[in-house]
Amino acid sequence: MGRATINFVYDRYIKTKTGIRRTTREGYNYTYNHYVRETFGKRKIAEVKYSDVLFFYEYLVDEEELSYSVVDSVHSVLHPTFELAVRDDIIRKNPSDGVLGEIKKSWGRTNGVRHALTIEQQKIFVGLLDLPENQKWKPIITFLLGTGCRVGECIGIRWQDVDLDGQMVSVNHSVSYLSKRDGLGETGYFVFEPKTRSGNRSIPLLASVREAL
Repeated sequence: MGRATINFVYDRYIKTKTGIRRTTREGYNYTYNHYVRETFGKRKIAEVKYSDVLFFYEYLVDEEELSYSVVDSVHSVLHPTFELAVRDDIIRKNPSDGVLGEIKKSWGRTNGVRHALTIEQQKIFVGLLDLPENQKWKPIITFLLGTGCRVGECIGIRWQDVDLDGQMVSVNHSVSYLSKRDGLGETGYFVFEPKTRSGNRSIPLLASVREAL
């Protein structure tokens, strides 16, 4: 096990995550395969130091020009991978502990912080949708802005979920696209229930949203 690579341990780690949703697993695999597997993932895990992880994250920021939120996603798959190596007695301590905080501090920016559009910004944005070349997008953008639904929830809305007379829309599932990668799953669109109970909700329909529908 002393010769095990980060890739080897990650593959073991993801096999232990039997209780997670399929889309979550696909997301973990996409992040790891896209940003780690062919580069940092080939290193022997027992030889990785704190500074190695720090340099790797700095490389993703400076050379690959990734946002802080993407680096955070990379950390979310690397940190538990190292943690499994600790528990399996491959390494003594997790070399990724504290690295993300250091990156955030040295970066000194607010990347990853989401800001809602102001009412004025929404008006300007929707106004652009009145241009002939953009009108086909107006109904779905109006629905997204007027309900706050996620994209997967929006594209999964059916007429049976809409009560125009009662002016409500029921959000009770979402649609995700899964591709066949590394022998996992199938390719196509799949319907999933919300991750949490709060994901099941009813949203009042604004007049603009009813018109868009």
